[in-house]
Amino acid sequence: MLPKPCPALIPRIPSRFSTTLAVLLPALLLFGGCQSHPSPTVTRSTKVVPAPPAKKPAVAPAPVKAPAAAEALLVVLSDSSSAYGRLVEIIRTRSDRETTILSLDTPLPGEHSLASQLQASQGPVIAIGIEAANFLAAQASQRDIVFALVFNHRDHRLLAQGMIGISMLPPPEQVLRLFKAISPQVTTLVLPVSPDLASYAALARTEASKLGLSLDTPEIGNDKELLLLTRKLDPAIRGLWLLPDNRVVSKDSLQQIMAGSVKNGRQTIVFSPTLFPLGGLLSAEYDEEATVVTILEAITASAEHRRKLRGQLLRPRASRLTLNPGMVETLGLTVPPQFRPLLQVDR
Repeated sequence: MLPKPCPALIPRIPSRFSTTLAVLLPALLLFGGCQSHPSPTVTRSTKVVPAPPAKKPAVAPAPVKAPAAAEALLVVLSDSSSAYGRLVEIIRTRSDRETTILSLDTPLPGEHSLASQLQASQGPVIAIGIEAANFLAAQASQRDIVFALVFNHRDHRLLAQGMIGISMLPPPEQVLRLFKAISPQVTTLVLPVSPDLASYAALARTEASKLGLSLDTPEIGNDKELLLLTRKLDPAIRGLWLLPDNRVVSKDSLQQIMAGSVKNGRQTIVFSPTLFPLGGLLSAEYDEEATVVTILEAITASAEHRRKLRGQLLRPRASRLTLNPGMVETLGLTVPPQFRPLLQVDR
């Protein structure tokens, strides 16, 4: 819009110039305007646009460490007989690791050979049986070797060489508790042991005292000493406990010892149901399931913990107990209800 003209500044002009002035006046006003009243300045409003928020520097996600692959498991058997079959099958079933089974009596060629497998694997090795344990003993200084089903390991100094052992002997507390339950009238037992089982004998005496039993643990070194000991036992001693020991107990000795026990009405704890026909009352032997649990606990422990276990003999927490129903009847014993499932001979 044009500014309104100021009347005081417009002179009176003759009429003859009115037409010309009417044409020129708008142009003059447009470019000159009114000097005493300047046109107001129009200021454009400036829109303030806030700066975009500063972006935080991107933080790289923490690297996720992939879990280490479980070490493969190598099991070496003394031989491929059925004696180790059940134990091996339980290991296969319970272990979540890739498991390779090799036997000393069935060598394989090339990359499948025992030497190649030992070189290729870095994890711990399980030795089943004395031959396998002896074969692997030389490697115990370089890797973790766990042996099982080896009774006379002291003769071969397996623990002294740094191996980890699994005991074949039953937990004495379980054996004595069952014996007391079925034979409450017997308060004294004899457990003949070889000198290298002194620690087990001490543990058994401690457990017996907790149950109110008296346990004598005389040392014997051979079959002749064992036979002489059992023949001279006081008739008042009604309990005898025999442990497996291939250096002491021979077949002939067992037959004579068991015959004497039956004759004297002695209640005998044996180490296998195969001795029930000879007069054994209670069989206490190693349990495959408990043995495998103990093996795998050692195998799956950290490398640092396994190093601490080297040279130790680990004891499974359970044994396999069986009662001879024939001798229970012959001796007139009563089996408490909770132990009646043990009254079976067939394995």
